[in-house]
Amino acid sequence: MNDEENSQWFEDYAEDEDDIQISEYDITSTPNDFNVSTLYNFVESGAVRIPGFQRNFVWDLARASKLIESLILGLPVPQLFLYEQSRNRFLVIDGQQRLMTVYYFIKKRFPRKEKRAELRTIFDSQGGIPDEILHADTYFETFNLRLPEKLPNHKNKFKGLNYATLGEYKTQFDLRPIRNVVVKQNAPSQDDSSMYEVFNRLNTGGINLRPQEIRTSMYHSPFYEVL
Repeated sequence: MNDEENSQWFEDYAEDEDDIQISEYDITSTPNDFNVSTLYNFVESGAVRIPGFQRNFVWDLARASKLIESLILGLPVPQLFLYEQSRNRFLVIDGQQRLMTVYYFIKKRFPRKEKRAELRTIFDSQGGIPDEILHADTYFETFNLRLPEKLPNHKNKFKGLNYATLGEYKTQFDLRPIRNVVVKQNAPSQDDSSMYEVFNRLNTGGINLRPQEIRTSMYHSPFYEVL
């Protein structure tokens, strides 16, 4: 990136920022390594909720399957940010797609794209998905892992599996830890405004990798350096 592009990027980023002066916060940030099973139970019990300002679940089955595969293999995944609203009540600041992917995989059901707004309303109002809706094919399909073949005629051993058919990998998936950062606002005590600031700053200012940059990282080798 040349100096002109650098300058343009910062100008664009600055234009998106509000001119409101933000007050100082007293915040506690606590890292935790909750395993997959615990996170699922948090969502199932209603201890962890998706706040209204979050978008709906948007991942497709292929992307969700890659996350599940990473967890099975023990590869690190991005951390979650949770906001502690009160005792045993948390709101998701960042990581909704990852958290709900885990939840749906254990439920063995994947939400259909055209039904996700309606499912969000049901989830918010009832604190979960009723069984009759969970098992309705108009709302969900079976969550079988959709994974690409690494090489021709070399089948990915997890392709087509679901939570019930993981076999020997099920326990290690359940116990796989995911780093969580729990944010608690101590002051000011009359609002939860820091949650919105954290959300805003986590979701602005980044630059997505270009396709060629991704290929470079995936297939880096001495031959690639020669090229």
